[in-house]
Amino acid sequence: DWFLSQPQSYFTIQLMVVRDRQVLTNTVMENNLTSTQVYEITKQSNVLIGLTYGLFATLAEAQKARQQLPESLLKQGAFVKSIGKIQQQIQANN
Repeated sequence: DWFLSQPQSYFTIQLMVVRDRQVLTNTVMENNLTSTQVYEITKQSNVLIGLTYGLFATLAEAQKARQQLPESLLKQGAFVKSIGKIQQQIQANN
């Protein structure tokens, strides 16, 4: 898994977590996003798919990149998240 091979001290921007992979595909296409990654977790018997953007060595870099996202993604609640936290979520599901 891509996330498990990244430094846990790095950061990414969590764009959304949904049940329908098509929502992620549409979001990526509508916003012309590159550098996205997805991960899956199971919560209360539901498979949830997270969409993230970018990989940043510092919190400041991630926060700056977040500010440059399209307004529509910011309104949906895009936030900076540590790679370590995503790794924990993935590992808790294995």
